Amino acid sequence: MSDLKPLIRLTKFRLDDMRRLLAQLHAESDMLRRAIADHDAEVVREREVARENTESRLVFGAYLRRMSDRRDQLMAAVRDVEIRIATATDELAEIFMEQKRLEIVEQNRIDEERREVARKETQVLDETGAIAHLRRKAGRI
Repeated sequence: MSDLKPLIRLTKFRLDDMRRLLAQLHAESDMLRRAIADHDAEVVREREVARENTESRLVFGAYLRRMSDRRDQLMAAVRDVEIRIATATDELAEIFMEQKRLEIVEQNRIDEERREVARKETQVLDETGAIAHLRRKAGRI
């Protein structure tokens, strides 16, 4: 039987890589959400300025359209990252299940080898006992 430890080690590396990727994706998502919050706060500030300043009111409509487009871009980026997170999470689950299957198969192999060793030891001890018994019996006759 072949040793599965190298394959198990490889899946652990793949799991670690996928966890790192997920952490990066979550950080990117958080950054984009902060950018959206900052964007919305800026629009509120500019709206206040436009209420107080006649010149600002004249260009506020164009500013608002541009900022709306920018917000749409940020939201699209968030949706893209969320899709990537979902895909990476699914892949992480698959790798984890593969690792568990390999670990179970490896443990079953180890258990089988131990049972085989114990069976052989028992067989040797039984044969030794039988020979000793026959020698004692032969000596009494």
